[in-house]
Amino acid sequence: MLTREQRRALFDAMPEDLRAFAMALLHTGARPGEIAAATVSAFDHAAGRLVLDGKTGRREVALSTAARAFFAMQARDKIGNAPLLTNSYTNARWTAAQWTVAFRVAREIAGVPEAVMYCFRHTYISEAIAQGIDVFTVAKLTGTSVAIIQSNYGNLTENIVERLDRVVLM
Repeated sequence: MLTREQRRALFDAMPEDLRAFAMALLHTGARPGEIAAATVSAFDHAAGRLVLDGKTGRREVALSTAARAFFAMQARDKIGNAPLLTNSYTNARWTAAQWTVAFRVAREIAGVPEAVMYCFRHTYISEAIAQGIDVFTVAKLTGTSVAIIQSNYGNLTENIVERLDRVVLM
């Protein structure tokens, strides 16, 4: 998981196109390839949904208000079959080789040498769980299983007392 400070440092070190790609991952918890493959028509602004297709098949992801606004900006002035996010090198869909090279430069500038693009997915899942979204919902949104989330993120109890204090029993 990337800390808030690491996220800020990485975003500050990224060119605009890579920052948008990383922000899409952070808004959805998607795998990089799922976001790279998304088209403009996969985004439904009115419903606040993004349809992703990837490793575990097709799924519809509910978007936060901030994510909806972000994707609306990305989709603006593009036609339905166009890539939702593009890189500035080819003005086309991102490829794994392109985001890997670009991210390697950003992480060195940011001083986060162990980070990879997939860290944004881990951060989304970790933050969602730590901030009280149930494991079933997180699994459904991110296209994984409850068992995988429990095995990889079961230790997220830093704020357990704060969360317990919000539970009203009487």
